[in-house]
Amino acid sequence: MLKLVEKTAAARIEMAEVFAQNIVDTRFEDLPQETIAVTKRSILDTLGVATAGSGIMPEVKALVELVQEGGGKAESTIWGFGGRVPAWMAAYANGAMTHCLDYDDVFDDTGVHPSGTVVPAVMAVAERVGGISGKELITAVAVANDLIARMSQAVVWKRDWFLTPAFGVFSGTAACAKVLGLNKEQIVDALGIAFCQSAGTMEIVYGTDSNVRAMYESFVGKAGVLSALMAQRGISGVKGSLEGERGVFNVYFNGKYDRNVLTEDLGKRFEGSVVSFKAWPFCRRAHPAVTAVIALLKKHKIAVDPIKRILIDTNAGSEPLCVPPESRVTPKTLLEAKFSIPYTVATAFIKGWVGLEDFTLDAIKDPQTVALAGKVSSRMNPAWESIRGMTPGKVEVEMNDGTLYSHTEEFTYGHPGNPISLEDTTRKFRDCLAFSEKPIKAADVEKIIQMVSQLETVADVAEISRLLG
Repeated sequence: MLKLVEKTAAARIEMAEVFAQNIVDTRFEDLPQETIAVTKRSILDTLGVATAGSGIMPEVKALVELVQEGGGKAESTIWGFGGRVPAWMAAYANGAMTHCLDYDDVFDDTGVHPSGTVVPAVMAVAERVGGISGKELITAVAVANDLIARMSQAVVWKRDWFLTPAFGVFSGTAACAKVLGLNKEQIVDALGIAFCQSAGTMEIVYGTDSNVRAMYESFVGKAGVLSALMAQRGISGVKGSLEGERGVFNVYFNGKYDRNVLTEDLGKRFEGSVVSFKAWPFCRRAHPAVTAVIALLKKHKIAVDPIKRILIDTNAGSEPLCVPPESRVTPKTLLEAKFSIPYTVATAFIKGWVGLEDFTLDAIKDPQTVALAGKVSSRMNPAWESIRGMTPGKVEVEMNDGTLYSHTEEFTYGHPGNPISLEDTTRKFRDCLAFSEKPIKAADVEKIIQMVSQLETVADVAEISRLLG
C-alpha cells in the first residue's frame, strides 16, 4: 500500500508544470468565440480604468514621478502620462493606476480582479518586444485570466489571504511568458520566481486609510514582467511553487484546495468568459445594493426628502462597508467613499447612477448626499453567510408617511447573469479616457475602441499603448 501511495505521488505532475504546458500549448484557434469576445472587453475595460486613474488619483502621480526619476531604457509607455520607461517599471506604474478607482473587472465568485493583474504587465512586455499581434495578446490574457480564476476557485478561503495579489503574480507572469514565447521549463521557472513575490492579506482590503490600498496591483504588474524576463535570461525558479511541501497551496491554504478545479477542461474551458464588468467605480461588495436601488427606482418614483430609512441586507463580506458608521456616512477620503455602502446607495438614490464625478473631494461632502447616507442602515442576512461571492442585492425603503418599498435583485449588474450592455461598456471607456492626465484626442479614443473591437486583426498592439501615452 505504501508503494502504491509513493508511486501515485511521484506520478502526479506539479501544477506549475501543468499550467506551463497549457500556456505553451494554447493557441488563438483553441479559444471559444465567447472567450475571445469577453477577453477583448476585458482588455478595453482595463485600459480605460487605468488611464482614468492617471488624472483622478493624486497618489498615482506621485508614484509615476518616482518611476520617471529612475529613468532607464525607453521601452514601454506610461498610460495617461506619456513617456517610456523599462517594461517592468511601466507595468509598475500602469498597474498602480489599474485598480486605484476600484473600477476594473472581477470574478464575482471569488472577488479576484483578473485583468488588472495581467493587462498592464503583458502590454508592457508586448511594447518592449514589438510585433506582438492582437491574436497573441488575446491568447495570453485569456490563458492568464483562466489561471487566476482556477486558482482562486480551488482554495478554501477564510478571508485571510488577499487572493488578487497572492495569485495575480502567477497570472501576470503567465501572460508575459506567453508573449515572450517561453518554453515549458522556462515558464515553470518564471512561476517559481513569481512565487517569491506572492503576498498580501485582507488587511490591504480593509485598510482604507492607506493610499497603497488603491495601488497594490503595481506590485503584481512589476512582478509579472520581471519573473518572465528573468526566466528568459536563464534564471531558475522554485519548481514546486504551487504544490510543493512549502508551496502556495500547502502553506497559505493548509493544503485545502481542489485539484480538479485546477485541471478540469484546462485548455478547453476558459474561466475568463465569466468575468464581471463594473458599471460603477467603487468596491464590488457595494454593487448588489446599488443594483437593487437602481432597479427599484425604475419601478417607482421615490422622492429623496421624504425618505425616513433605507435598509440594506449584507453578509460578512459586505458588512464592513457599513461600519464604522462615521467613516461610511461621512467619508473623509475618496477611498473611504469607495468602500461605503451608505455613500454609494445615497448617491444612487439621488442621481439614479454613480459615476466617476461622484468621487471627488467636493462630491463626497455634498450635504444632500451626506444627509441621505445617514438614513442608510444594514442588516446581516443569515441566509447569505454561505455565499462566497456576490450576494443578491436587497433594499427596503420606509417613507415618512409609512409607505414601504422593497426590491431584491438576484444578480449584480455586470455579472454574466445580468450583463453590462455594450453601450455602457463603451460609454465607460470614453468617460474614463476623459480623465486622462494628458488629454487624449477624441479621434484617438475612437481609434483605440475600433482597434480593440477588431483586435484579432491588429499586427502590433504596441500602437494601442502609444495612443494612450
